[in-house]
Amino acid sequence: MRYLLGLLVLCFSACGADAPVVRDADHAKQIEQMYQDYKSDMFPALADIGPLEASKMLAAGDAIIIDARSAEEQAVSIVPGAIMASDFKPETMAQGRQIIVYCTIGVRSAFACNGFLQKDYQALNLRGGIVNWIAHGYEVLHNGKPVKRVHTYGKKWALVSDDYEKVY
Repeated sequence: MRYLLGLLVLCFSACGADAPVVRDADHAKQIEQMYQDYKSDMFPALADIGPLEASKMLAAGDAIIIDARSAEEQAVSIVPGAIMASDFKPETMAQGRQIIVYCTIGVRSAFACNGFLQKDYQALNLRGGIVNWIAHGYEVLHNGKPVKRVHTYGKKWALVSDDYEKVY
């Protein structure tokens, strides 16, 4: 009986607030695989971070998130709190905070991260980009309000659930 009670406690602990909540597991798996394929081919040494860890850092004020997508993509929706890459001033805005960069799936943001690294600013790439952010159940905003709409750059990366409008 004690053994079963212990297992239940462990199970509930593992399923608590710190456990990842994947809203769309099928797409999350596809996104992670696509991202890993790009990473292994193009930027194997680049440090990255998943949506759960990124959201925790952002909520705690320990990170700043940079959107490396085009203005057209940003006009559809953004990750809450995101700063456009063109508006970001690392010397003043990143003071004591981790830089996290995202795009649709993680390729353009990887290039942006490498640019920060060349200027001696540590940056993490958001693994799977905005589509992975959504697949993990995090909201995106348009004009400060939650929306179910995302620019996916192209059909190949339109890996969000059917309740989202995909723009490309």
